[in-house]
Amino acid sequence: MGNTLLKPGRKFIVRYGFIIVIVGFFFTVYLPTIKRVTTLNSEYMNLKSELQTLQYVIGGRDDIIKMHEKLDLLKKTLPEEKEVSSVVKAINQKARLYNVNIESLRPHNLEVFKDRDGRTYPISGEICKGMPISLKVEARYQGLGEFLDRLEKDRDPVIIVEGLDIYKDTRISPLLKVDLELVAYLRGK
Repeated sequence: MGNTLLKPGRKFIVRYGFIIVIVGFFFTVYLPTIKRVTTLNSEYMNLKSELQTLQYVIGGRDDIIKMHEKLDLLKKTLPEEKEVSSVVKAINQKARLYNVNIESLRPHNLEVFKDRDGRTYPISGEICKGMPISLKVEARYQGLGEFLDRLEKDRDPVIIVEGLDIYKDTRISPLLKVDLELVAYLRGK
């Protein structure tokens, strides 16, 4: 009979022991877990609010996609510095298109592009660099104009005409001799 029924003193110990275990579980496991869930929920709501604000400022998901497309286009128009030959090739192709005879094409050392305030413009972690190019050509006036227009308007790659000197040589008339100073922009480390 002593095996099946607990003595009154033991019933008291078992009940209060059970209550102590429940209270201990409540304070050591349940409350910290609820507190952490509440904290995570609050952080989630803050992040969600900040993301909505950021999307509003940027203009939403569609604008972010458009920004990535523009970045891809910019990367295409500013080839990497190891692709200098593609710049020379682009100049040669445009010259042939407008019957401009290139006598000499001399690229100079790359220079880090800086604005008037001395700031550089990184594009996806790469720095924009300018490569000055000295170019001597012979061309008719109209072909020269179309060639220069195409160089600056085609942004693949970005090439800017910095200066030009035109000479008339009676020995090669109606062609003009032209010294050009160009800058091609590239991306690099």
